Amino acid sequence: MSNVDKFFGPPGTGKTTTLLRKIEEHLDQGVAPDKIAFISFSVKAAEEGKHRARRRFGFDKDDLVYFCTSHAFCKRAMGITRVLEGQDIKEFLELYSFPLTQHYHGKTSKSLDAMVEDPYFQIIENAKANCRLVGAERLRTPIKQRQKVEPALLEAINKAWAQYREEQGIFSFADMINEFINKGRVPDLEVLIVDEAQDLAELNWRLIEKLMSVVPVSYIAGDDDQAIYEWNGARPDRFIGMEGRTVVLDQSFRVPKEVHRVAERIASRISTRQAKKYLPTNREGKTERLPSVDVLPTKEGEWLILASCDYMLNGDSEGHNIRKRLVDQGVPFSHNGFRYIPQTMIEAVDAWKELKQKKKITVGRLETIYRYLSKTEVKRGFLSAPAKEEDKSKVVKKKEVVDLFGLEKECLNKTWEEVFSKKIKEQKIAFIKKALKNKEDLHSEPRISLSTIHKAKGGEADNVAVLLDLSPAQKLNATLNADSLHRQFYVAVTRARENLFLINAQNETLQYGL
Repeated sequence: MSNVDKFFGPPGTGKTTTLLRKIEEHLDQGVAPDKIAFISFSVKAAEEGKHRARRRFGFDKDDLVYFCTSHAFCKRAMGITRVLEGQDIKEFLELYSFPLTQHYHGKTSKSLDAMVEDPYFQIIENAKANCRLVGAERLRTPIKQRQKVEPALLEAINKAWAQYREEQGIFSFADMINEFINKGRVPDLEVLIVDEAQDLAELNWRLIEKLMSVVPVSYIAGDDDQAIYEWNGARPDRFIGMEGRTVVLDQSFRVPKEVHRVAERIASRISTRQAKKYLPTNREGKTERLPSVDVLPTKEGEWLILASCDYMLNGDSEGHNIRKRLVDQGVPFSHNGFRYIPQTMIEAVDAWKELKQKKKITVGRLETIYRYLSKTEVKRGFLSAPAKEEDKSKVVKKKEVVDLFGLEKECLNKTWEEVFSKKIKEQKIAFIKKALKNKEDLHSEPRISLSTIHKAKGGEADNVAVLLDLSPAQKLNATLNADSLHRQFYVAVTRARENLFLINAQNETLQYGL
């Protein structure tokens, strides 16, 4: 059985840095990197751990064999090659002709995402992750979702889906973990590190327990106050109750005093939590209540604007107009990690201007242009510029672009707006023109990010705005599990390095009272 150290890491206290120090200690003692496992709940956290370890210790990507998510660990340990893909979902539904197949028409690449969103498959996969029967899992789902699911059909899909996966030799994420728990041999590891432990579901905990029964030393890190995936089966109580030497990282290097006061008020409302010392930085910071996003001072500085639901950012009838306002003003932003204007689009605009002005361009830059040309701008047979790596630096003249790469000659008289109009939507063309007129920097990372609270976990910014609206479904679920709601807003406010802005709910009946 492992010698276990359990780290409670409140927001900004350097939890990952502490874990990396533990890795360094064991490396100094002669432990090889492939004898260390760093397992995390999310791909984002696992990749961050691997990236920081490589940067700090100078490892190659192949040195850190077991720095990964729990399902990736099991996949590697069991040598699994056939992992669930979108095409499998499509084929299964076509084979069995279940009535929900209508949800999966369209592009195959989106089928896997659709599975996650579909209530039937969601209950089935959550049941496996939570080690429960599908019937019991259904009764634990939110009422609105539960009403969409017919019990008899759920059982039929579950049975058929299990049979199909077995016949095809397909493994879902939960299948990979189950396979290792039941049949796998623990690799020859000397150190086990588990990050974001508060987000682990029951199946993941059983995996960790199997590893801990063999690995000599374990470090388990998390923060129960940041457990915002309980709807997906997360068990913060498992982390709180785990035996081991407890270490509280009590000094935040991010959260200033005023923001910390708000965070502590929220945390005090969580009924099931581990009491812990948590100190702010020496900076005072600022918190402010505002009536709407319209008065947010976003003209300068770095911003993270958070909402509990995505539609509240989109400017629809029930939400705020922050996204629409940024689009209309030509202010660069990202939404859930994706730029509103992709970098390749900006590079294509720049490349077209270069071609027109200098009358020449590299093949690599020409390739960027061709991504946004329609078939009417390019002669038949030349739908993309050839871009072998050795050819990308080659300079070609305007005439060669026409003769060798098939560009229609009359296109050279067009502006970038005209030549890209069939591939770039009118709204985005207008946005780029406005941003260029305002001398906005379109090449750097946008200084304004819009995000749901769940997708912003682990992020931070100097200025954070939190929309206090709740959807009707959230309001209903909050009556059943208020702690989940408190934890969500606790995560949101603790993203702020300097200033926190709390935006009043548009509908006062949905107000979260801070």
